[in-house]
Amino acid sequence: MFGCDAKIGLSSSSLPQEILGSLQTEEDLIQHFQSSDKPDEISNDRPNELSSDKPNELDEESQLNAALNLSETQETELDVHVCAVCENLCFSNIQCSTCAQYIHELCSKGNISDTITCHLCSNEEVIRNERRHASESMTKQAVRMRNLSERVLTEVDIGANVLVAIPHVDRGKGDPRNLMAVVTGKEEHGYKLGIKDGILRGLYTRNQFELSDSNFIAIHCVNYDNEISFRKAVSKVSLCDGQGYTKCGCSASGKLNAAFKCIYDIIFNSGIIISKL
Repeated sequence: MFGCDAKIGLSSSSLPQEILGSLQTEEDLIQHFQSSDKPDEISNDRPNELSSDKPNELDEESQLNAALNLSETQETELDVHVCAVCENLCFSNIQCSTCAQYIHELCSKGNISDTITCHLCSNEEVIRNERRHASESMTKQAVRMRNLSERVLTEVDIGANVLVAIPHVDRGKGDPRNLMAVVTGKEEHGYKLGIKDGILRGLYTRNQFELSDSNFIAIHCVNYDNEISFRKAVSKVSLCDGQGYTKCGCSASGKLNAAFKCIYDIIFNSGIIISKL
């Protein structure tokens, strides 16, 4: 084509030269391919060609088959695992001494077989140690804080009078700033306080009250049978009935005289002295 010989054709194919010489038409080529698909017919038609093959080809084929069979058996006999850390195929027999899972050498820690652990178990052990150390450190810190508090704040004996600060939420506008109480008991975690109307609920630490210079309440005057809350105790000693307000429930509230009489009764019962105008 264009003055050049064809470079690709039947001569460049894998067909033998003796077959190319006998081909005259396209039908001969098709007939040759059809006959090549039938190995029995070829062996019957051309027994001389098969007999002329080298005897080493059979030996090489048998050796190749034997090698393939050997490789397949070796693959089946070889243990293939999945690494517990990276989740990739693992061909080693290294096991973690803690979880007994197969791991890679790079995914393990330790040199001795009895102490080889994976990164997961090693991290869990580190976390447990850190938690234990944190708990011990918090306990030691609490002991140090308690010892410091005991050195700064002296102990109070049973029967001593103390002043407890009243929070704003429990104190009315006319109520005192402190509640006078007496120490009725001492325990490991705090002090038990009481007033004349009963024992205060709960325990109080040393930094929640101050030691009073005077004795206002004797310990034998405390009602041990009654346990009251702190707000209730504040309302007991308050002149204005403590935190909150008192609502008049008089049915004749529409009348001015009845309302004044109800208010006067409430104030008189609370103990407040009113001067006459």
